[in-house]
Amino acid sequence: MAFVLSTPAWVPPPASGQGQTMDLGSGATTTIAAQNDPASLERFPPYAFGHYPAGVWFVYAELVPRPCRGLPWTAICDSGRFVAAFDAFMRLPSECPCSGVLLKPVELELHYDPAQVAALFGREADLRLNRYDLEAGDWIELDDQRLVAERDLVTGSYLGHARQVYAILLSGEPGDDSTWGRIKSQWVRR
Repeated sequence: MAFVLSTPAWVPPPASGQGQTMDLGSGATTTIAAQNDPASLERFPPYAFGHYPAGVWFVYAELVPRPCRGLPWTAICDSGRFVAAFDAFMRLPSECPCSGVLLKPVELELHYDPAQVAALFGREADLRLNRYDLEAGDWIELDDQRLVAERDLVTGSYLGHARQVYAILLSGEPGDDSTWGRIKSQWVRR
């Protein structure tokens, strides 16, 4: 499928082509469904990057599920806490004044497999939505989140740069019922 636009601000999609192109000036909400996981969504509100004229600046966005070993930071893989990860990919033209920085928060609905939670001896109530912070070199829990267990979702919002890696992790707070199960699962794995 070929995309032809007359503006130099156009950035072609990567080979996967599973994402969506957004017109930053359209004034519409744009919803990006994850590849092979339509229950996982990233929703950009109108003018999420600021007010731009319609038809001038286009960005391409994808939400890609990632296996733990496919992440650039794999220390979490052996912690007994990893449930799911998603790469919020964005390609924008270098001359775009938005630079990928959100002025309005993006809404996230990320799907998890309850069987994965059970395999880690965890509880769904202990699921937390995190993003990887490059400067801190660690996973940072999002402030605004909630569990929608009947739909196997963790939802939340984030305001910052649109290009992120998100993960659903089991909380590691001592004293919860699932801590011993995670310790046992690590011991059995070794």
